[in-house]
Amino acid sequence: MTTESNFKDYRWASNPPLKKALSKGPYMFGLLAVPFIEKYGAECKEYIHDFIYEMAIDSGKKRAEKTVAAGGDIDDLLGWERRGIEDFGAEGMNSPGFDDPAREWKGKTKPLTVVNLSKCEGCETDTVGAWKELGYDADTIRMLSQIFCWPWDEGARKGFNPRIKFSFNKLEPEGDEYCEFVTEITDESSYESTYHERRN
Repeated sequence: MTTESNFKDYRWASNPPLKKALSKGPYMFGLLAVPFIEKYGAECKEYIHDFIYEMAIDSGKKRAEKTVAAGGDIDDLLGWERRGIEDFGAEGMNSPGFDDPAREWKGKTKPLTVVNLSKCEGCETDTVGAWKELGYDADTIRMLSQIFCWPWDEGARKGFNPRIKFSFNKLEPEGDEYCEFVTEITDESSYESTYHERRN
């Protein structure tokens, strides 16, 4: 049994409850993550972030392999966006199409994409609504976005191409009306996340 004193040595079981929660969407993630964080604090929060980030890195690397195998270019962010839409569709997720008006482009070039969505392409449910349904306040919802939305979106892109720099111009769980994703090819190559920069 996990206690506060041995959390540092704790590892998820072979069938990780966190991974199960992620597969059920933001409601189950919030239901599991918040009690753990309340009990174990910042160390637990960072562990959850890193767990999701590493899963996302692996996902991005697999997408890069598929892209290269199909003759694509990992420096082409429009190709990244198109493949993402196709992948979500293949998984049965509802994501606006490349030219769907619900996907509003503010930047649409190979080295830079800026797009906003009224509904996150990876979440079939209303993320903020799910966390509000659990009774979480604005601060808790913002905290969850730092370890749920950010690590997945940043990690998947870094895994696809470590020269990618990613940020949210707007993020609904932080109080904005929609999410706006900024993805850019840079000269710097790194798999490091921006978690420690963002949490301060």
